[in-house]
Amino acid sequence: MVWPRKRDIGTSYCRILLHDTMLNKDSHRTGTSDTPIYDYGMEEETVTHLLFCCGQYNDVMTLSTKSCLHMMLNSHSAINYRYFLLHHVMTTLPKVIIIF
Repeated sequence: MVWPRKRDIGTSYCRILLHDTMLNKDSHRTGTSDTPIYDYGMEEETVTHLLFCCGQYNDVMTLSTKSCLHMMLNSHSAINYRYFLLHHVMTTLPKVIIIF
């Protein structure tokens, strides 16, 4: 596992992996939120929702997705990243269709 150089980014990443964010889904599970539902919609507020589905952050989401895909597909171990991306999308977001 590769950790970022900036501590705050590494901390956020670790909290995501441990399901210990302040998003409503995690907060509801720990008792600090009344509901797991997103404040502006009818879906649960999860990391997947925030990063891939949230309409509030479309511009940021598009830019970050393009940047991540560019880094993954152009890295020295692009085959592993392509497999990881395909596996993640197929298991987490079954509605998405990817064409390589």
